[in-house]
Amino acid sequence: MKLLKNNQTHNATLLIGSNLGDSQTLIEQARGLIQTNVGVIIQQTQLLKNEPVGFISLHPFFNQIVVAKTPLTPHQLIDALEDIERTLGRTKPCCDWRKPRQYADRTMDIDILFYGDLNISDQKLEIPHPKIKERDFVLKLLQELN
Repeated sequence: MKLLKNNQTHNATLLIGSNLGDSQTLIEQARGLIQTNVGVIIQQTQLLKNEPVGFISLHPFFNQIVVAKTPLTPHQLIDALEDIERTLGRTKPCCDWRKPRQYADRTMDIDILFYGDLNISDQKLEIPHPKIKERDFVLKLLQELN
């Protein structure tokens, strides 16, 4: 795994969410796996319970934002986070790229909100996360960090 030059680290602001299974325990496990596979968590918000956004579900979400100091590049980071999601039971249905993204219940979802002050937009990654301003729960948790 190629790390940043000169052992350089960046602060990655991550949104952790779950609405299936024991969500609170899954988020705790996600934090542990982030500490092991991504970097040191230097800040975290409270756990916030909220209704799903973008789809109808009987299961509310639990969400938390953490800031991790990581030596991983942004693309390595997204790969590591997807591995953590799979480890915690996340499955993603095969999607038709011509159709809009379908939201669904999930055991684990980890999004990169920010990676330092970088702006990235490619086929795999968009940083800052493009839906931050559309999600009140994210704005509320970001305010808690500040």
